[in-house]
Amino acid sequence: LGWKDVEVEVDELSDEEMALQGLAENFQREGLSDIEKATGLHTMIQMFHKQKVAEPEAMKRVAKFVGLSEAWIRDLLSMLEMEGSVQRAIRDRKIAGRTALEAHRFGGKEMVATAVVHKLPVHRISAIAKKVRGIPDAGVREKIRQDVVSGRLVEPERVEEKARKML
Repeated sequence: LGWKDVEVEVDELSDEEMALQGLAENFQREGLSDIEKATGLHTMIQMFHKQKVAEPEAMKRVAKFVGLSEAWIRDLLSMLEMEGSVQRAIRDRKIAGRTALEAHRFGGKEMVATAVVHKLPVHRISAIAKKVRGIPDAGVREKIRQDVVSGRLVEPERVEEKARKML
């Protein structure tokens, strides 16, 4: 550029702080899947643990560092506990992380597979789950839940309709 002088800031960082900085910069990249984000967050939290930082404080620091809520960080980290097939679906962008979480909470990996096949958005899964939870009879509720998980019933209105008929 032809500049004679350049103003710079020099920060003295330990190796661990440098690693955290690198992770944070990678985290800000566009195009990371929610599983990749979760893996990075997990690594950051582990680095804080090595520095003897307690879990709640580590979570606060990571949240501030990457600009996410602690609740969303916990949700992202919970994806690392899901079955490999679910993690692959998220990594391969067959399903969004939030959608996979909602589906998994409702019916495990089978419901995630149904959500992928039927391209169910998170709001539809939430609506279906709410309708199913509202069914007063436990037997009917479980039968309909199984129909949803298996993919035979994927519309909230039909859930309500079928429940009325069965009751």
